[in-house]
Amino acid sequence: MLSRLIPYRTYSSTFAAVSQISHFSRLGQIRIARKIFDDLQDKTVTSWNAIMAGYFQNKRPREARKLFDKMPEINTISWNGLVSGYVQNGMISEARKVFDKMPDRNVVSWTAMIRGYVQEGLIEEAELLFWRMPERNVVSWTVMLGGLIEDGRVDEARQLFDMMPVKDVVASTNMIGGLCSEGRLIEAREIFDEMPQRNVVAWTSMISGYAMNSKVDVARKLFEVMPDKNEVTWTAMLTGYTRSGRINEAAELFKEMSVKPVAACNEMIMGFGLDGEVGKARLVFDQMREKDGGTWSTMIKIYERKGFELEALALLSLMQREGVRPSFPSVISVLSVCGSLASLDHGRQVHSQLVRSQFDIDIYVSSVLITMYIKCGDLVTAKRVFDRFSSKDIVMWNSIIAGYAQHGFGEKALEVFHDIWIEVDKKVHIFSGGGSTSHPEHEMILKKLGKLGALLREAGCCPDGSFVMHDVDEEEKVHSLRDHSEKLAVAYGLLKVPEGMPIRVMKNLRVCGDSHSTIKLIAQVTGREIILRDTNRFHHFKGGLCSCSD
Repeated sequence: MLSRLIPYRTYSSTFAAVSQISHFSRLGQIRIARKIFDDLQDKTVTSWNAIMAGYFQNKRPREARKLFDKMPEINTISWNGLVSGYVQNGMISEARKVFDKMPDRNVVSWTAMIRGYVQEGLIEEAELLFWRMPERNVVSWTVMLGGLIEDGRVDEARQLFDMMPVKDVVASTNMIGGLCSEGRLIEAREIFDEMPQRNVVAWTSMISGYAMNSKVDVARKLFEVMPDKNEVTWTAMLTGYTRSGRINEAAELFKEMSVKPVAACNEMIMGFGLDGEVGKARLVFDQMREKDGGTWSTMIKIYERKGFELEALALLSLMQREGVRPSFPSVISVLSVCGSLASLDHGRQVHSQLVRSQFDIDIYVSSVLITMYIKCGDLVTAKRVFDRFSSKDIVMWNSIIAGYAQHGFGEKALEVFHDIWIEVDKKVHIFSGGGSTSHPEHEMILKKLGKLGALLREAGCCPDGSFVMHDVDEEEKVHSLRDHSEKLAVAYGLLKVPEGMPIRVMKNLRVCGDSHSTIKLIAQVTGREIILRDTNRFHHFKGGLCSCSD
């Protein structure tokens, strides 16, 4: 009732109104915030900035931009708010356009833009901007440091850390975490010991670093002298014990915890389960007042790994009765259980849930589905799932081929194996020779072959018709050679595989002499490395030579 009356109050103080605008924006009640703003008689630049920030905070960047464009007065804080708002909403291109248009930029402007690039994983762009900054503060340095660490460039992060004129607790803690992730515990401990002040996050980061690098006893010593511990600290120490297989010490520590967060309980379930103590794992599960998706999937995974298939299925049923949506890992575990039990009915039920949850569009899930149906003896449905995907990964192909072979359908397995495939962006593309046009990008591939043909003719390559074992005239032989499946695959690889990465092709027949000669020349004129696996051996083509020495 009170919140309904607030918008109609008249604020004598602009400061009070701005405070209320920010308050209701944080609560997600942007309409109330806007009403307060609209009722203001004297709208200052601060009030405009506050309502614009509110719209950004509530994921309404268009309305925020409209307000910015209407502002009678704009200061640097307004511009910074626009940049930060776009960054907050993941609109990094828009943020950069605004940044470039700013009449005046301060350290906050630069840092906001750098932070945006870091959040989007565009670390090189962030770095370029960082070194262009006219002045930097500790926040700027810390943001850039965090970006380098997230990008795995720990050596460069350490160099940047050493250059920092002022190292606050956040920067030092980030550096400790980065060094620990690479096992450089001595360097991390030196930074920890040199810190003039340490908060609970710094202590936890160092303890976690020791724990995840199998220095559990050292972690425990630091844990014991830590002045204040929180739930994250306890869980980090607990995880060190469970991941090291020291489940008894983990159990003792778990008993000492006055508050047992979900993450700690999940860790104990996994620890007990992997140690074979499935009953104790279930006891922890049952005693939890709150559970997340990880809790359910961990318990189901334990049942699956330890051969408690019926219990895994029962837990899935309980999960459904309690209205918990099955998570990705739990679904994978249950499908494996259905395959192990050859329980086709349960498998079909899980498949139906996957369709409703739209998990079935995931290639990995579909690979597990195919395996489940094959183990249950339903090859028809397995093939139907397989055929749904126009672009299949190597796991899917292996699953269906193995399924046919295991059930005695050798010819069918060979038929599915087809002629040749190439993997691009973790998707397998199939090619057949003899004039096949089945690939969706066939025309583009032929154009690429045409361009390659011109290059090869300049290099003196002439297709050798003697390798073609068909009763056709010479012109047809040349076209057939041009369209050999391995050449189609290589041409597609040249179109799709980035420069600097090898093109990998697999063929279920021995490569013909003309294709071998041609691919050598393709490797030479394009400067690409091509790896072809046929039934006889691997052929590594590079610089006009092949590893087989012809």
